[in-house]
Parts: sequence; C-alpha cells; structure tokens
Amino acid sequence: MRIFKIPYLILAIRQLCVSAFTQDFVINGVADKQTYQGSANFYVQASSGYSYDVTLNGIPVPVNVTNWVNKMDYYELFATRTNNATFEVTNRLIRFIIIASDRGAPEKGLIKWNPYPLTPSSSAEFDGAQLKLMVPNNYPVGLPIPIIARVEEQDGNERRVNGKISAPGFEGYDIKLFRGHGSVFLPATNSPGQINYNASIYNLSVQRIITIDSNDWTSVSGTISGSVNWAKNSRIYLTGNIEIPANSTLTIESGTVIKLNPLVNITNNGTMIINGTIEEPVVFTSTNIVHPEEHTGAWGGFIMKSATSRLIANCAIFAGGGGATSFSFSPGGSHRSEQPVLFLQYGAAAFLTNSAIINTAGQIGNGYQSDLTFDHCHIQRAITCGEYVGGTIIVNHTAIFEFPIDDGVVDTDIADADYDGIYFTEGTHILLNSLFGFAKDDAIDSGSGGAGTVLLSNCWVEAALHEALAWSGGGRVTWTYDSVLMNCGQGIECGWSTGNNSPLCYAERLLSTANSVGARLGDNYDWSYNGFLQISNSIIVNNYRDVWGMNWADWTYRVNQ
Repeated sequence: MRIFKIPYLILAIRQLCVSAFTQDFVINGVADKQTYQGSANFYVQASSGYSYDVTLNGIPVPVNVTNWVNKMDYYELFATRTNNATFEVTNRLIRFIIIASDRGAPEKGLIKWNPYPLTPSSSAEFDGAQLKLMVPNNYPVGLPIPIIARVEEQDGNERRVNGKISAPGFEGYDIKLFRGHGSVFLPATNSPGQINYNASIYNLSVQRIITIDSNDWTSVSGTISGSVNWAKNSRIYLTGNIEIPANSTLTIESGTVIKLNPLVNITNNGTMIINGTIEEPVVFTSTNIVHPEEHTGAWGGFIMKSATSRLIANCAIFAGGGGATSFSFSPGGSHRSEQPVLFLQYGAAAFLTNSAIINTAGQIGNGYQSDLTFDHCHIQRAITCGEYVGGTIIVNHTAIFEFPIDDGVVDTDIADADYDGIYFTEGTHILLNSLFGFAKDDAIDSGSGGAGTVLLSNCWVEAALHEALAWSGGGRVTWTYDSVLMNCGQGIECGWSTGNNSPLCYAERLLSTANSVGARLGDNYDWSYNGFLQISNSIIVNNYRDVWGMNWADWTYRVNQ
C-alpha cells in the first residue's frame, strides 16, 4: 500500500485545478462585432469541471447544441463559465447583427420593421368634426376629376381620424383618410352634364354638384410678358413650355383648368398669382392619372431660378407633374434624380395656401437658397416631398404623406431608395401642426451640409419605414415639442455627425410609441456620432426598444450622450 505525504497530495490537487481552469472557453459560429446576412448559428462547447450560464439577448440558451438565429436584430450572446473547483468565473460577450435578405444597411441592427396598417377610427371619433372637400364646381370632359378631403374640428384644426369616405355611384373610388387627410380622382366623363357627388363617412357628409363642360381650350406656349390675366373658368392648354420674364405677372382666376402636355415646364422669373377658392380651385393637370415613378403623360414643373421668381397660390391643385426622369439640381442637391414640381433656386420663393400637390411622377419640390411655405396644404403620393438646401421652409397645418404609396410592400431596393417624406440640410425649417409620414424611408430627415436648424411642434408623425425624425449632420440643432411619433422604424434619432457637438437634439412633451426604437443616439451605419440627445417630460413606451444608445462605429452604448 502506497501512502502519499500531504504536500504531494496538495500539489496534485493544484495541478488538476490549473489544468481544468486553463481549458479554452470555446464558442463557435459567430464572432464579435460581425454582421450576418439572413441567419447565423453558434455553439457553446461545455467542458467537464465547469458550470455554464448562456443567454442570447437575456434569454437562456443551451450549451453543446447548435443554436440558430434567423430573426433580423442586434444580438448579445453572453456566456459565463464557472470553474467548479476554484469558483473562478470567465465571461464572454459576443455582439452580432442579423440582416434579412430583403433589407440592407439603412436598417442594420434593427428588427425587420414594416409599419402596421392603419386602424379605422370609430364613429365616436368623428363626432363634432366636419368634412371639407376641395372639388371643382366645373370641369372639362375627358379629364379625371381630383378631390381633396380633410376632416377638421369646428375651429379648423385637424381631427386625426382614419377611415374611408364613400359616395353612391362611385364604388371603388373611396377616399382613404390618413389621420384626417385623403384624395382621389373620379373617372373622366366624356360628355357634358352634371355629376352628383355625395360623400360621407359615418355622420359626416358633403354634397357637391360638378358640372362637366365641353372642351373649349385656349392653346398657350412661349413667353408671357407684361401683366396677363387668365379669367375665371378659363380652359388653358399648355402645348409647350411657357416663360414668365422678370417684371411680368400672370394672374390665374378661380375655376381655371390648365392642361399640360407631357414634360411641359413653366419657367417663372416673374410673378404668378393663383386666386382659386375651395369651391372653385385652379387645377394644373396632366391628361391622365400619374403615379410616383410612372412618368407616362406627366408634365414637368415650375422652374424658378431667380430672386425675382414668385409663386403665390391659393386653392390650387397640381396633379400629375414631375415628368422628367433625369434632372439637374446643381448647385443644390438631391438624393433622387427625378424632376420636382417646384424647383426653387437663388432667392426664389413659393407660398402655397389651401393647395394640393398630388400624384406626382417625380418629386414635389427642391430648393437651393430659396423660401417655401406650405400653409393648410395637402401633399400626397410622390417619390419624396424633396430636398432643401438653405433658405427658410415653413410647413403649417399641412399633410405631407405617402411616399411613394402606402401599400405595405418593402424589399431591398425599396428600403434603400430614399423615399423620404421631406429632407432638409442647411437653412431654417419650421414645421407646425402638421402630419408627416407613410413613407418608405424617413418621414423627416435633416442632415448633411453645414449648419441648419429645425423646429417641429404639435405634429403627428406616423408609419415611416425608417425614422420619424432623423436628425444628423454637422452644425445641426433641432427642437421638437408636443408631438406624436408612432409606428416607425425609429421615433426620434440623434444620428451621424461631422465635427463635435452635433447634432444637438432637444425634445420635450413627446409621445413615442409602437416604434422599433422610441428614441436613439446613433444610427445604422458606422459613421461618427458626436451629438447629444436630450428628451424631457415625455412618454416613450411600448416600443420594441424604448431608449437605445448603440452605434456601429465602435459597438458601444453611448450612455454619456
């Protein structure tokens, strides 16, 4: 019988413990700070003499098993190993991202997000409201008839309701309301007469009679000099481009319809005044219904590139513009190449009140060092409302929505196609009492360029595939108050920057809910993030992630920003 002395026994035990402790902590399949397309898997190899605690985003997962991850998201695989003899603890953290095959870089690190469809409002939500329609009293034969709808409080403020406005005899031509706003085209009528249009939703109704008149067009093209007036109920056919020189004025009276040939432009270096009314709007129209990115029949737009250029429009409907597929924006810029309906440069200015720009093949607008005001306007169905560099942009009591169309369809190309609601860079941008969203990119984006400011107050922002508010860039300062951000990829984002202390994003009294991320410092690229996000007196709740500070430049959570 062999007897061990005590010192030799202690040494043997120590050697066994060291041998067990120095075994590799093996995790196969995924590596730290990596992005995987479609799916990934990992395998935590357990060694004898150890206890393991492994979680994926806080949920326990087994060891010695191949674990597959298929859902698009950001993941933290956290593994703890405890030596059963020495009680020494070793931790491993592996951070990785899964991107779905039909999504890309703009959504890196987020869940696969599709905005939820609108929920119709109940009849009680319409009680006490009023339905307002802008419909021509008289309209020519052979043209689709535009109708703009708005549900208001008795004081004229918006009632944020959803639903469908219908009219007997026009089944299939319902107006879908997006938070109180919608539009439709009634089919063209080929013979003179009257149309009885009785629109209703729940207990709200409006009855209108539309008189269809014969085609009696006045053809116009070329230069319009001096002081020219197109009288009430004129029928103007723009067969070619027109130009209004500096110091010249074209005034258009109510009820006038301007039909434009494909790609016809209005170059305005002087003044255009449009005097429509709600009952008798002035209509600029293509000969057929146009849809975003479908350019057949679309006319061009207003080209205003002078400090003397002025467009003053009240109760006007611009339908079917933005026809050119390739357009020069120099020295301004655009994320998209298609033509805008309103092209403003070098001090030009446009003031639209109670007006609508609908069913545009290209963009709504584009500005460079120019001013644009939308007051009580309706902007719907285009590639984007446009990009604006410098100048002052004011949006008040206006709806800017459906870019390009709210159909729920998203793929890789769509998700990276810059279907922004509206995009700002330098300049001053004031957004009040308005609806933004139902866009397949950001609802409101402000970034790039030099210094710029955004003030947003009392707005409703909904159903953007990416951000409701994407604040970024160098020298950017934003203030957001008293607004709803819902059903978007991210609610409010303090994103990428150039230089230090930018963007500076201040917000108060927000409701950010039902988003993928409610509020975030950082975005979905690996750029620089030197800004600060400060939110107070707000409710950020029932989002997939309420508040998040992850970025992919260094894969850290920016607690101090």
